[in-house]
Amino acid sequence: AGAPVRVLSYARGDQRRGREQRPARWLLDTLAALESGGRRLFSRDVEHLAPFDGYEVIPSFTAAVRTGGEPMSLADRDLRELLAWGDAGNRMNTHYLAELEPVLGTGLQVRRARRIERFTRFDGHIRGDVPSPADAGADALSPTSLETYAECPRRYLMERVLRIEVQDRPESILSIEPSTKGTLVHAIVEEFITGQLRLPRGERLAPTTPWSSEDHARLDAIAERVFTEYEDQGLTGRPLLWGLDRATIVRELHQFLVSDDAYRAQGGLVPERVELRFGPGHGEAVSLELSGGRTVTFKGYADRVDVALDGSASVIDYKTGRPWGFEEHGSDPLARGTKLQLPVYGLAARSRLGDVPVRVAYWFISERGNFEQISYDLDAAAVEQFVDVVTVLVDGVEDGLFPARPGEKSKHCKFCNFEAMCPGDREASWAKVRGAHELAAYVALTEGPAGPRRG
Repeated sequence: AGAPVRVLSYARGDQRRGREQRPARWLLDTLAALESGGRRLFSRDVEHLAPFDGYEVIPSFTAAVRTGGEPMSLADRDLRELLAWGDAGNRMNTHYLAELEPVLGTGLQVRRARRIERFTRFDGHIRGDVPSPADAGADALSPTSLETYAECPRRYLMERVLRIEVQDRPESILSIEPSTKGTLVHAIVEEFITGQLRLPRGERLAPTTPWSSEDHARLDAIAERVFTEYEDQGLTGRPLLWGLDRATIVRELHQFLVSDDAYRAQGGLVPERVELRFGPGHGEAVSLELSGGRTVTFKGYADRVDVALDGSASVIDYKTGRPWGFEEHGSDPLARGTKLQLPVYGLAARSRLGDVPVRVAYWFISERGNFEQISYDLDAAAVEQFVDVVTVLVDGVEDGLFPARPGEKSKHCKFCNFEAMCPGDREASWAKVRGAHELAAYVALTEGPAGPRRG
């Protein structure tokens, strides 16, 4: 209030979010008082005001830097010099500041490289020491790691090569995360089925015998205890939303038992194993022989293995969401490399049970998934297709191919923890490199026409 001159300003656009901004109400009142007309102004009127004494319109930040007068900072001075250098027809990377300022020089180099029609290191073509899943000393892989590469190689680079981790913030959780819900439901179902496995095989629940009311009550008791554990860890979100989610989960668990009655009766199945672990520390890993004498080993655990009266096995992987990404299941059960868990789990079960027929299935044990099963026989043709797909993905990792592939309408980016680290024009960036010969096999797998299923 005691200053001789006051300057009010507002930015018409938010450059970070790319959207228009509105002036504050008190700024509009001040403009109205300064304008000779004295009329009341609204935000839409400001754009149409002609400059007058006390009111100045600056077209853009760049225009402000280009104008005369003393720069407000060293950064403004440097920007003015760079703009003048470019306006004179010179290339920015030849200015002395590009050499003195490493960040500026690298940024100009990245910008130029991303504009040329080649697959460069700034697009994800990395030449160097990239750990290969097929190295003799490589750790056993989880099948989901290669699924990540099939969906978006850049995300694989961040997670599996650079080992960038995302911090959990339980205090910011509003409702239970889908992944947390999946872990919670798996824990409840695992403990429930384990109760049967403590019995001799001949005394376990017969395929045509439904779960009893006592079994349903035991399921409630297990769920109550697991719910409390997750609540104590702050993983369930706000109490009001958790109350709704909790009621849904309980309802789904009991519906799962009803569906399980039909599943066991139809296949003549008896529970054999839950959480069938394989890999270092848990028995023999699943090994896959690739071309060139390479071997990839997998680790993990299958949610459930059941055995039929004829000795064949059924391997189940529970899912608590909806059947997303299975649109081409009839012709491609591996979903273009993004669904690799079942073959690995089936091979693990076969290594434990002997060379028996194996059927593998994703079971969507939720109302959103309508308790649907997506299954197929793990025959020789399915294993051959699995080897072909894994070969393409491993080749991509070994060749250092890590472009950002956003997917149709950037669907891969919606739930990615590294979205902010990718370029804003990711669709254009992918379109530029998609035709690179280095990526031909990967593009054919992930985006090419779906061929007929083998077998």
